Amino acid sequence: MVRKYINFSSKKVDPESPCIISMKAYRRIVVYALRYANNDIRPKNWREAYGILIGHIKNDNICYISDAIPMVIGGRAGVKFETKQYADMAQIDETLYERFLNEQSDDFIIGWWHTHPGFGWFFSRVDTSTQLGYQGPNPYAIGLIYDHTEHTINVSGIKGLRLVDTSRGIYSKYAFAELKFDVPVDQAINNANNEAKEILPKFKEIKEILQYIHNILRKRLMAQLQRNFGLILVAKRDKKITTSEELAEEEADRYLYEWNPKFLEKKYRVPHYREKLEKEVVKSKRKLKKILKDKTSTKSEAKKKFEEAKKKIQGEFEKKLLKPKEWLGKIKDRFNEKLEVIRPYYDYLDTAERKIIEYLDERLSSYSKEIAIIEEKLKFKIR
Repeated sequence: MVRKYINFSSKKVDPESPCIISMKAYRRIVVYALRYANNDIRPKNWREAYGILIGHIKNDNICYISDAIPMVIGGRAGVKFETKQYADMAQIDETLYERFLNEQSDDFIIGWWHTHPGFGWFFSRVDTSTQLGYQGPNPYAIGLIYDHTEHTINVSGIKGLRLVDTSRGIYSKYAFAELKFDVPVDQAINNANNEAKEILPKFKEIKEILQYIHNILRKRLMAQLQRNFGLILVAKRDKKITTSEELAEEEADRYLYEWNPKFLEKKYRVPHYREKLEKEVVKSKRKLKKILKDKTSTKSEAKKKFEEAKKKIQGEFEKKLLKPKEWLGKIKDRFNEKLEVIRPYYDYLDTAERKIIEYLDERLSSYSKEIAIIEEKLKFKIR
């Protein structure tokens, strides 16, 4: 996917023209690739990995790769790109576009990378088709291939390829681009090797933590919080919900929608706890308005009665919000503890793994926001 604000399609580029890869991009490729294919794993269990390249064109003639984002793993000889990966790419692309508009970066999706564990450096027919998608609109686009069996203390194990003639489609031949590093090559290789040795043993624990975040914090505790004290609106589904577990899962999988029953009632379902709270807020507001409008009291007396009644009502609501706030706080604490362990290795997680973290973070933020909305209403700013 090429930036919509850059048009290189009419430019002629030598397929062997140089491409510079940053240390950050190289080590992310190496470490992620080695998670699924290395000398400690049996060759029959090696798996290919796929990702995208972020970068820009330097001096109008050199492709510079600033980052390499791991996306997905496949089988022994191939990676299947699914709808969710395309959605992830679109999200990344939009983020880069916003940075460009804010003049924070000139980076865009400049190519792709994948691994050929034990196969060497070449474009298969499928690889050629994938490269066409990148190089067709952007002749600078590069496809990197990493093979750990070619990676030694003196050899990087990675090469860059481009198609010679995109007009020939999948029948185009490929050429090797001149691939350089932004640091001395021996330094890049040494740094990546050291990083891999340090990090790879940690991934058993990282996977366990991700499973804990997904299965325990999100699907069990967060879903239970929403089931018992539901505040987040959930989209209606055609499927009939038959069990409380299904209800909790449905509510756990919905995004935040603002409270507006009249507008949303046909599209979204309001959790019973939230609905009850909202009705009680409306009822309490009417009661307080009535006190202010009481003609049997002076203005100062009515104001005093109003403040006393408001304080009492607020105290009652605080008790009702106490449990969900405590529960939310405990989930956040556990989540933050796990994040502290994962944070140093975040670069080497793929999009699916990062989504596990991002989604729970979003759910917690959404629930916190809904509590804040309720608490703002409890200030009872009556005009």
